Amino acid sequence: MPLEVPRYSPTGSKPGTIKVGSASWAVLAVLRKTGAWMTHAQILLATKRGTKSVCWALLYLQALGLIESGTDTRNSRYKRYRAKKLESI
Repeated sequence: MPLEVPRYSPTGSKPGTIKVGSASWAVLAVLRKTGAWMTHAQILLATKRGTKSVCWALLYLQALGLIESGTDTRNSRYKRYRAKKLESI
């Protein structure tokens, strides 16, 4: 009997939502709190999370359009990140 991928989330969360306490939530909170450009290493120290979870969180938050990245002055291979300004309605 082949396994099927469920069409719903077993935890009840909707796609594109960020759970409180997750790595994405922690990264976004740090970037919004500082409001400044931060390197990957600075985000690792501030969130006290692992490299893989922070990398995934940065990719996920960029895909959602919540953060932006720019090149670092050291080398074009390095990136800096900051939270996008919240638009008031």
